[in-house]
Amino acid sequence: MVREPSFPSREDFGTVFSVSKVFPRCTCNEAGRNITSTAAKFVAGQENSLSRTVKLKQRQPGLEVLTMPSPFPGMDPFLEGSPIWTDFHGDFIYALREALVPKLRPRYIVLAQVHVTVFQEPDEKIGVIVPDVVVIEGESPLPPETEPSSVATTVAAPAIVRLAFTQKFQQTYLEIRERETGKLVTVIELLSPSNKRFGSPAWGEYLKKRDAIFASDVHLVELDLLRDGTRMPMGDPLPKGDYYAIISRSYRRPYCEVYAWTIRDPLPTIPIPLLKGDADVLLDLQQVFNTVYDRAGYDYSLDYNREVEPPLSEEDAKWVKERLSAFSAAKRT
Repeated sequence: MVREPSFPSREDFGTVFSVSKVFPRCTCNEAGRNITSTAAKFVAGQENSLSRTVKLKQRQPGLEVLTMPSPFPGMDPFLEGSPIWTDFHGDFIYALREALVPKLRPRYIVLAQVHVTVFQEPDEKIGVIVPDVVVIEGESPLPPETEPSSVATTVAAPAIVRLAFTQKFQQTYLEIRERETGKLVTVIELLSPSNKRFGSPAWGEYLKKRDAIFASDVHLVELDLLRDGTRMPMGDPLPKGDYYAIISRSYRRPYCEVYAWTIRDPLPTIPIPLLKGDADVLLDLQQVFNTVYDRAGYDYSLDYNREVEPPLSEEDAKWVKERLSAFSAAKRT
């Protein structure tokens, strides 16, 4: 007899929220409730582990497991607003797949797919710029044998017009499919800055895709690891947090689970829903992040001297500086 998976009660999640104009209700998990004991130990002992890890790495440089950890217990705020974000997005998606495959085989397969948006986006703010004249200070174009002199030359001013050309936006996401039938079961999305730019083509295309999933029997796992930009449409305000994971189960709509956490918290462990009758698999987002951070060498490729974008609160900015100071001290040990 196939038993329908149990769904967390309201008491398990705290406040009830609505997810969007399509789904009026959504259940929210209090931030941090799902953090594993391993992640909690990581937070409690990270100050000492920074120094300890560096020392071990110096003695045994051949052990990849002893790579340098991030200065922060969870998401690294310096990834946002950095040219490295695109690299991180792709690596994080593939690391998610790597973490999921051993848990899902052989009943399910995990495929990395690319969604392509092609568009022409006119910039009304630019338009046509026509200066009256341009005055260039410099040397006059005299023959080589003529003594150069400093003059002011007036030249005709061109109009500055933006070219019309097709732009292409690509984004990688994951699909979990039943191996025998090829049935699409779950989609896992990691939002990009373009997705969160309200009114942009990428914003509109993603909302269409999101609504199509909501109208189907496919589960959606939506990860938002960006503080900046517009949040996806919700019927009620989201719980307080810097980052979010939304679990929308097809058979529980309009209800969904929302995991919220701050810049100071480890990334949570979240459930990945499958077909009815199959238990969820747990995905440790912090472990995935650590793997990506270490493999990519973000500890030296990220610019930790620049300002965090978007700006932090005064309290969080002070906390970030303290974390970076401890990180630098540990590297010198």
